[in-house]
Amino acid sequence: MKANSPMRRFRIQWLEILILLVFFGSRVTALDALPLHNDEGLHLSRAVEVWNLHPFFDIEDGKVAGVWLIALFYPQSAPVFAGRIATVFVGLVGCAAGMALARRASQRRGAGFVAGLIWLTMPYLFFFERMALADIEAGAAAVLLALALLPNVQTRRAAILGGIALGLALLFKVSALPFVGVPLLAILLACGQDWRVRLWRLVLIYGIALIIVTPASLYSATRGGFFSIARGWVGGPKLSISERTTLNTATFTDTLLTVNGLWTLALIGVPLSALVGRRGLHVLGSVLGPLAVMIVFGTEVLDRHFGVIMPLLAVVAAVGWASVRLIPGRAITALALGGAAIALAALGIWRVAYTDPSTFPMTAPMLEQYVSQHPSGYGLREAVRAFPQTVGTHPVIASMTTDGCKRARYYLPPGTSLECTGMGAQARDRIISALQAARTVYVLAEDQPVGIDPTTVGGKWTPLAVYPRPGGLSRVTLWRVTT
Repeated sequence: MKANSPMRRFRIQWLEILILLVFFGSRVTALDALPLHNDEGLHLSRAVEVWNLHPFFDIEDGKVAGVWLIALFYPQSAPVFAGRIATVFVGLVGCAAGMALARRASQRRGAGFVAGLIWLTMPYLFFFERMALADIEAGAAAVLLALALLPNVQTRRAAILGGIALGLALLFKVSALPFVGVPLLAILLACGQDWRVRLWRLVLIYGIALIIVTPASLYSATRGGFFSIARGWVGGPKLSISERTTLNTATFTDTLLTVNGLWTLALIGVPLSALVGRRGLHVLGSVLGPLAVMIVFGTEVLDRHFGVIMPLLAVVAAVGWASVRLIPGRAITALALGGAAIALAALGIWRVAYTDPSTFPMTAPMLEQYVSQHPSGYGLREAVRAFPQTVGTHPVIASMTTDGCKRARYYLPPGTSLECTGMGAQARDRIISALQAARTVYVLAEDQPVGIDPTTVGGKWTPLAVYPRPGGLSRVTLWRVTT
């Protein structure tokens, strides 16, 4: 059978469709197993504000488009699902674009299937695509950007699509700014075009992207400080460039080896993509350039921040493997290998994420963020869900971060309430006034110093229930306070 015969194309297309179906099914299964992280709660709160006609509410961290997507799923009804299903759909589009990019860059149809398979089974992507986080959404948009500009930016349509993709990436999270160099790279690698045409295409790309991000940018500049929080993620006087580079490189390496484990060997294909020629250099530069900017200039680079890089990294790896023709030639062989990989993933990493996500392979900082410390939703979820048994319909005062309290509210059963008062001593006056009015008060508190010190209030504090987070490093306590 000829390499490009209609039957072979038909088989590969169905393999790619199968990848997308398994992708969706694997991501939506037990989507609420991991409790809401702090940032997810923030995004949900902002999505609710969109319904209150505040589309640019609290955007100083540069996260805009993802909040709008969450709002489309009406988070007031099923907040955890609404927040995370938005990311799943963005990831689905990104995966489809990634397979198309691998096919076109390598000019081998089987490369698309391999790209989809790598994307589908990468533990890092699997973990973060099931959360309401902006980094992974910006990463999917970055794949669309590389795809749109791949054919040497020879058409006006490609330039328009590239501008839209760049604008969306920035609107998902303004820290995707390093990808503004991708259009310039595409122009430099183009051949057979007059320089005036290239410059016009470049202006068109950046112009469209600017139009997309201008409303949010103007709002932030006039109301907040032009993405003041996001700007704090770049540079800074605390560390030198060499110190930042060393620290961020260690974080990136730790993330690859700890979260992805032996799967990291698939990334050997990344440098091999240069063998493809101009197209290979385009996809390689599109990921290594922004990654280098993040590592050299980023401050407080966390594991989840690499979500803007990882999707495109998976695609580039597939392009690299295709360049040395290590992809099986027959569709049936590819299907067998893919099925085996998916089965292993489902029985291993996926199963863990569905049943006990606290044991998912994570770096130490990830464990603190998502499992063992106060940014995690563990403890809060369990405490709030138990309110009908522990306090009934009595109101409860929360002593924790305001963001943590809002996050806990998303798990409130009907007929229960949780009053947010702030951290530590901020709840003191409210508890005292409640005691004077009712003589018995219920308080849900994080450990000190996030939560209140009972000795600063007085009265008798009786722990009704204690909810330790996995690992035992922190806990949430439900107190009954009496005079």
